[in-house]
Amino acid sequence: MDWVSEDLVKSKMAEELKDQQPKEKQEPENEPPPESPDEKRISFEDTLKVIEMAYSQMLQGRFDEAESTTSAFLTLAPDFWYFHSLMGVIHLQAVLAEYKSEGGKEYSLDVAENSLNKAFELNPNDISVYVNRAEVRLHKGDLEGAFEILKQVSVVDPELKDPYTARARQFTLEVIHALERLEAGEEIEDDDEEEAPEAAKPAP
Repeated sequence: MDWVSEDLVKSKMAEELKDQQPKEKQEPENEPPPESPDEKRISFEDTLKVIEMAYSQMLQGRFDEAESTTSAFLTLAPDFWYFHSLMGVIHLQAVLAEYKSEGGKEYSLDVAENSLNKAFELNPNDISVYVNRAEVRLHKGDLEGAFEILKQVSVVDPELKDPYTARARQFTLEVIHALERLEAGEEIEDDDEEEAPEAAKPAP
């Protein structure tokens, strides 16, 4: 993509995001403004910067910083699904890394699941959320629950347009294989379960 077409794409994205933002409320002229201002709004550029910073912190194993960054912006944009998704992934990856917080923060699969479920509630069409929710179920020992979540991907993206759909399909095959082994009476060791995250890495 040359620089002209890329610039046009970015411009179009900015226009679409601007159109999706809630309109400012028009207050009657004869009434004073409300004492408590509306929720602070974050620009598209600032949102991207925050996401990139928190995601980079997480990849570097700086989970406390990533969690604090994401938590701070969640208070500003509680209805933005991606911040909930990112919070869930941070907790998931911290648990898998057996991370011990120096600041006393606690990371758990329960928080990961609750955050990802909130992201799903706000945006049920993002494939990465399905993949990460399924991974949490996997690490909770619920293979059938993971499988049920992954089955929904084909309904959301039947034409396989989302790149995460291919990862979801691979993850599904691994879960099916694990379920078949369980039905055959084989024991699934923890080391076996760790193969699945390769197909379900967090979304950037």
